[in-house]
Amino acid sequence: MIGKETVLLRGEYNQDGQVCTRIKHGNMWRLEKVAPLKLIDESLKKFGSSLRGALDGSKFLLGNKNMRPIVFDPFSGIYLFPSKSPAKADCVWFNILHIIDYKPINRYQTKVFLNYGGSIILDMRECNFKRKLNRTFKLRRLVSENMKIPITFFIDPTYSAYKGKTQSYILSRSADTGSIKPDIKE
Repeated sequence: MIGKETVLLRGEYNQDGQVCTRIKHGNMWRLEKVAPLKLIDESLKKFGSSLRGALDGSKFLLGNKNMRPIVFDPFSGIYLFPSKSPAKADCVWFNILHIIDYKPINRYQTKVFLNYGGSIILDMRECNFKRKLNRTFKLRRLVSENMKIPITFFIDPTYSAYKGKTQSYILSRSADTGSIKPDIKE
């Protein structure tokens, strides 16, 4: 259901008015006839956990924050965070492994660039997206420190990585697939 190549999950209504989950997995999109929270919970249960457990763990590590990120699979580096209240049907859950960059479109919208050449526009201020992303990076750091495991990165096959002068990793996309060249710092 949810794996290393899962980029995002987005709630949407089908023609019968049922909340379903649109999943971007690699270059492909598919529709699951189950709500995003139920899909995440069922996927976590296959690993012996649950959404409730993931939210409780996040609360323990980050404090009593709203719309907390969750640890999905720390060994694969999969951490998910919601774009808005998970109770809202149109909430987008992002996998931090697949966020390349983001930029404001206007004062109230943010464009998020994703692995596999995709992007999505959110009705959200850039500063709010950045806060949610940074909170998820903090959760990843805390879990990695507690488990003493290295932090995992997923690099889109259309990118190449090299170490920059300031110990940061530089990602560059080949000319035939786009021009985004973010400087990712950890």
